[in-house]
Amino acid sequence: MANMNAEKLLEVYHSGKATDEQKALVETWYLSFTESEHGFSHEELLEDKNKSLASLLVYVDNATTRRLWRNISVAASIFLVISAGLFFYLDENKRADHKYDAKLSDVEAGGNKATLTLADGKKIDLTSAANGNLAKLTGVEINKTADGQLVYTVKENGSSTSAIQYNTIETPNGGQYQVRLPDGTLVYLNAASSIKYPTLFAGKERKVEVVGEAYLEVAHNKNMPFKVTSAGQVIEVLGTQFNVSAYKDEGLMKTTLLQGSVKITSNGHSRLLVPGQQAQVDSREIIISNDINPKEVIAWKDGYFMFNENLKNIMNKIARWYNVDVEYDGNVDLNQEFGGRISRTKTLSSALKIMELTGNIHFKIDGRRVIVMK
Repeated sequence: MANMNAEKLLEVYHSGKATDEQKALVETWYLSFTESEHGFSHEELLEDKNKSLASLLVYVDNATTRRLWRNISVAASIFLVISAGLFFYLDENKRADHKYDAKLSDVEAGGNKATLTLADGKKIDLTSAANGNLAKLTGVEINKTADGQLVYTVKENGSSTSAIQYNTIETPNGGQYQVRLPDGTLVYLNAASSIKYPTLFAGKERKVEVVGEAYLEVAHNKNMPFKVTSAGQVIEVLGTQFNVSAYKDEGLMKTTLLQGSVKITSNGHSRLLVPGQQAQVDSREIIISNDINPKEVIAWKDGYFMFNENLKNIMNKIARWYNVDVEYDGNVDLNQEFGGRISRTKTLSSALKIMELTGNIHFKIDGRRVIVMK
């Protein structure tokens, strides 16, 4: 292995005929030279192929003495991270010729799709609605922007004494959307999620209801606390940034705090969160976890999947974003864990191909059905 030409090693890797050891070597090399403090940047590797090949050759030579193969399992756990790196570095034409599975159909990634339901029951398809003004309500205007955001603007003559009316935004599987509420709070909705909110905030508190997953950047107002109710729990904030995930098919409700402070109340229990903590709520208790990576939690709003969890949870996310059904072969271990990052703009087959690099799992796409096999 140590005597293999670096360019040949990349060629074998790209051909799909590389052994597990060869795959692990190339993937670990890429991460070590792009993520270490003194390593090469991704841009350097792209601009200078000779530098890339030279660095790989040195790494291969050193691998023998370091017993790199003892770390193959680690390399497999981080394989997803290189999806936007090594695969992009490899020759584009050759990569285009490397078929994942000729028999597979494919599914495009999700996008900005949602439905707005007004207080009078009128529904507006935000996917097809033209940009600009959508509705004028008592004291507020609703506009759709070109970048897929719904903006509520309170008019100067808007009255807080008007009867409170509620709107709801719902995203389907394969959809996401942003809304700026009347108080300036920015909400990102993930797939298969919804938020119900008043068209004007009045009284002593601002209260909204969330189903599914949402990331909120709450506008500060110390005189009017912001409350989010979700599946039986209440999140109370003054002004902060946090993510709440309350999908019915995932059991636990998870609230992750990025900035500020929040109080979680559920089943008669209350806990305070500080930045970097996550509250996990079930039917019995509130558990506070410090062992989380906030960037992983909110990666979805920035256009990525960041995985560090079991196969079942990962495929739940895949199913919602690509709007597909998932079936499992009886021999698949749903508790096996994967880690890494994949762009949410990739087609379904491209995302699954990256996951298959571990060699532990295989996928088949049949229309809008994904079959997961050992």
